[in-house]
Amino acid sequence: MLFQGKIDRAQKWLEEKNKKSDVRDIVDPDLPIDTRAEWLAEQNDEEFKLEKGDLLAIVLSAILVFGPIFLIMVIIGFIVYFSIG
Repeated sequence: MLFQGKIDRAQKWLEEKNKKSDVRDIVDPDLPIDTRAEWLAEQNDEEFKLEKGDLLAIVLSAILVFGPIFLIMVIIGFIVYFSIG
């Protein structure tokens, strides 16, 4: 490969960086990663609560995303319905 030396150096740097900030240091290093994630989730046992305007924002974003798709499908449906009949 053309830049194999640079790729190897970057990979080595990433490995050294990740060794320093490993999640296994927080919890038991012998546990698999999924179990540690579940343990941390259980530790933060608070309910997920939406803030005051979050539900409105979720609904509006869904309308903005799916509204044009639905509108195009309805227009295509009308075109097909009236062109056949």
